[in-house]
Amino acid sequence: MVKFDKPDVEQFFQTLTVADFTVSPDEKQLVISTNLNGHFNLWGMDLPNQFPYPLTFNNQSVDGLTYAKTGEFIVVGFDHDGDENTQIYALPPQGGKLVPLRIHKGERHLVSRISDDGKRLYYATTYGNSTYLNNYVYDLESGEEKLLVEGQEAPTYLIAVSPEEKSFPLNSLGILTL
Repeated sequence: MVKFDKPDVEQFFQTLTVADFTVSPDEKQLVISTNLNGHFNLWGMDLPNQFPYPLTFNNQSVDGLTYAKTGEFIVVGFDHDGDENTQIYALPPQGGKLVPLRIHKGERHLVSRISDDGKRLYYATTYGNSTYLNNYVYDLESGEEKLLVEGQEAPTYLIAVSPEEKSFPLNSLGILTL
């Protein structure tokens, strides 16, 4: 008869974590941030199949993950080695090289929303306002950036954008209408 040793305590500390996820607009792909290979990366699963495949190999934590409603790309925030200074990138649905969208070393960027047409990125950042944050809209086609809200008396963060992109609820501070 085969005799087995008791499991080592280390076996119980090898846990898998799903930190964030998003689903493609057509609901055919699930993208998860998980430590499946020992480091956090993005993994995709074509639905209804449930076998994960790697989309990134940068071994960094994710802070913000969303699919463009057009299905053309994914927007993801990665920090660097746990520094919590999230930088924003675009990634094709099949994985590959990350395209930097909003990068400022030593600053944190927080993805709020992508416009329905996939042409504008709304985000908050510590860049230029480390205490109260500034909120911007970034045009992905032209590269033009517009300050929407400058945090002054309390930290600000866009939590949504109206369908016509004219109103922007801010945490619990009220609604800004342009």
